[in-house]
Amino acid sequence: MLIMERLKSPPPLMIVSDLDHTMVDHQDHDNLSLLRFNSLWEDAYRRDSLLDTKNMLIMERLKSPPPLMIVSDLDHTMVDHQDHDNLSLLRFNSLWEDAYRRDSLLVFSTARSPILYKELRKEKPLLTPDIIVTSIGTEIAFGNSMVPDHSWVETLNTDKWNREIVLEETSKFPELTLQPKTEQRLHKRLRRGEIKKYETYIASFKEACHQDAVFFHPAGGEKSLRDTIDELKKYNGNRSGKKFWVWVDQVRVIDKIPGKCIVKFDKWEQCEDERKCCTTTVEFSSKGGGCLVWEQVKQIWSEKSELNDENSCWII
Repeated sequence: MLIMERLKSPPPLMIVSDLDHTMVDHQDHDNLSLLRFNSLWEDAYRRDSLLDTKNMLIMERLKSPPPLMIVSDLDHTMVDHQDHDNLSLLRFNSLWEDAYRRDSLLVFSTARSPILYKELRKEKPLLTPDIIVTSIGTEIAFGNSMVPDHSWVETLNTDKWNREIVLEETSKFPELTLQPKTEQRLHKRLRRGEIKKYETYIASFKEACHQDAVFFHPAGGEKSLRDTIDELKKYNGNRSGKKFWVWVDQVRVIDKIPGKCIVKFDKWEQCEDERKCCTTTVEFSSKGGGCLVWEQVKQIWSEKSELNDENSCWII
C-alpha cells in the first residue's frame, strides 16, 4: 500500500504529467513556474491527491482516478499453493479482466525478489499488475515492462540506509542463515478437459461470429473463424489428466467508434510446464441491444511466450 499510504479514500485529484517541456520548462531558468506549482501542490493537494510523473506508466489506461485499487500479497493470498488447479486464481483473473481492469489498479506486494516473482509468474497464471512491489517493499516497478521506480531507491538511500552495517550486525548471530543469493538485494477464462456439455459453449461462440468472420493464425495463414471454432470439437478432452489452464490478461479497448469496437489482450495457455502466449486483437461490430458480433481475430506470438514456432499446437 505504498502509493496509497497517505490516503484514506480514492484521491479526488490525480495529476499525471510528463517531465520535459511539461512539468519542467527548460526555458524558465529560474524555475519560477515549477516552484509555484510545487508550493501550490504541497499546500493544497499533497494530503489527499496523487502526483505521477513517470511518463504516465501507471495511469496510461485511466481517464480519471481509479475507483478501486487492490493491493494483494502473492503467496497464500492471491496464490493458493494448495489449489493445484488454480481455480480461485483463474476466477479472480476472469472477474478482474471483465469488470475492473479498464478503470482500476491492481498491485501485487510480495517479499519475493523480482527474480523469484518472475519464477512464480512462470508457475502460476498470474495477471500482469499495474504496480509490483517486491523485496518487502524495497523495490517498486510499473507496468508490463516492470519499469523500476528509481525515486523510491533514492528515498531509501537518503534515509541513512547502510547495507554493510546491516550485514555486519546480522553476522553476529550464528543462528541466522542468509537466504539464497537471488534474495540478497539492494534494498482467465478456464477450460478443462472434463467440461460438461461443451457443445453448448461452442455453439454460443459460433453464433456470436459473423458469417464471414476471419481468423489469422499466429503461425501464418487465414481461415474462417467459424470453421476454426468447429475444429475445437475434435480437441475436447485432449488435455484430460493433465494440468492445463487458459486465461486472458491485460484486456483493453484500443479503438471504439460507432458500430465497431477493437479489443486487445494476451491469451495464455499452459499445459504442465509448457507455456504459450499470443497477443490477440479482436474486431467486433455492434448487433444492437448491447450485443457484439465477432468480425475478425488476429493473433501473433507474444515475446513473452516460451513457445512460438509454427509446429506448436495452437488452435485459437
